[in-house]
Amino acid sequence: MALLKAIGWFFVNPLFYWFFILIYISSTKRVEKERLTFGYKVFPTLDEWYGLKRIGLILSLVLSIMFIGLGIFLPPLLIVLLVIYSLLFSLTGKFSWLNSVYIFGASSLTLLFYPYYESYLPDLLKVTLTLDHWIIFTSLMGVFILAEAFLLTRTRDDQTFPERFVGARGKQVGQHRIKKLALLPVLFIWPIGDLDVFFQYWPVFDYQGESYGLIFFPLLLGLEHVIRTRRPKVFSQWLLKRLSVLGMSVIILSLMGFLYAPLILLSIIVGLIGREILLFKTRQHEANHPTLYGPSKEGLKVLGVHPFSPASEMGIEIGEVITKVNGHKVSNGDEFYEALQSNLAFCKIDIYNLDGEIRFTQRAYYEGDHHQLGLVFVEGYS
Repeated sequence: MALLKAIGWFFVNPLFYWFFILIYISSTKRVEKERLTFGYKVFPTLDEWYGLKRIGLILSLVLSIMFIGLGIFLPPLLIVLLVIYSLLFSLTGKFSWLNSVYIFGASSLTLLFYPYYESYLPDLLKVTLTLDHWIIFTSLMGVFILAEAFLLTRTRDDQTFPERFVGARGKQVGQHRIKKLALLPVLFIWPIGDLDVFFQYWPVFDYQGESYGLIFFPLLLGLEHVIRTRRPKVFSQWLLKRLSVLGMSVIILSLMGFLYAPLILLSIIVGLIGREILLFKTRQHEANHPTLYGPSKEGLKVLGVHPFSPASEMGIEIGEVITKVNGHKVSNGDEFYEALQSNLAFCKIDIYNLDGEIRFTQRAYYEGDHHQLGLVFVEGYS
């Protein structure tokens, strides 16, 4: 019964509803921008959540089993801080702020000043912070850094959002935006103590004379990166390895706090600084390397590929250059469409791949197929 109540109260948490509001607002703005730039909607509404539903539930189940098995618990104050900072950081409109480092890091720094605002808190949120509380909370920051790294394994080149704009030299330039938001309903236990106010409606069970509560916490994990010099999947693999190292470092430093308490604070600092270093190295790489999505003198540079489209079935990848369609040279979208219409039953495409080698792909052309096979281009080389 306590577990069923915990599931029910999961739907009362404001973060659960705020998640869908964020997804809707973000995807609506993205669709408007796609229609303005490309003339049509490239990806469906709410696609910022695509591919993360099942993996999010699996990850939540694994984390919940680990937390329950290890007896990991969070006092109400820590849960409230996670909710507050998730809401505040989401107001920026950038999913990059909804990562575990910023949310857990800001909550941890707020706890450092707990004695100064303790008297203003209701009895419900007051807590005697112990070494165990600090180690558990900072270790969770490292665990969710690893969770974020795990979500990066779902990055696909045809599931990141292409964007096109006019660069400094007056030519079209493209980029890809990795923008995803995951909902992780994680189950926590936490000691109730003498707070009788919970007994009427909160999921509570008794064990060895002590009262404990169950809470499903809807943690939000956001990803947002703009990539111009690499394919999104390549960048994600690069970031995944470094986030894994950062997450493990935070966990190890936090657990070493049992031996030397100041290492707990060091784990928070390492998490925050480490994350900023990764962002700096990303920006540095983007600034010092040529763009992969600039116009090409050889033909049409592929900026985006619709998932489940004819182009996706033909194995066309972003960053490649289409030189000929049905034997006709192409340099812009109009020529591409006209070349497709020259043979309404079949299409053959000549492509320069990412290694600069020519290859061919072909497919039957059916009525109702996307007018550009599901491709988005960068044009305008001169």
